[in-house]
Amino acid sequence: MKFDSILFPPDVVDKVLFKHGIRPAEVEMVLLQKLEKTYFEKVKGVRFMAIGRCHRGYVTVILDNKTARIGEVVSARFSNESEKRKYKRKTRR
Repeated sequence: MKFDSILFPPDVVDKVLFKHGIRPAEVEMVLLQKLEKTYFEKVKGVRFMAIGRCHRGYVTVILDNKTARIGEVVSARFSNESEKRKYKRKTRR
């Protein structure tokens, strides 16, 4: 899944930064697949889960796909062990 732009509302930025310790640049790195390939999974309706790598580790991002190629971040956090395993299993070469 490719995005042309990512919407990151200010209240979500604050929550993600202070509650989970994830910087906006790290979320962007995952969603724009700057470091490694990102695994996307449809969760419900127009909501997706993305698991990818940033410089500090694995990050799970929950986002809404508002329109084609525009994603709105709902939440982000460091991935738990089962999400890391899923990422490794689904992105094997």
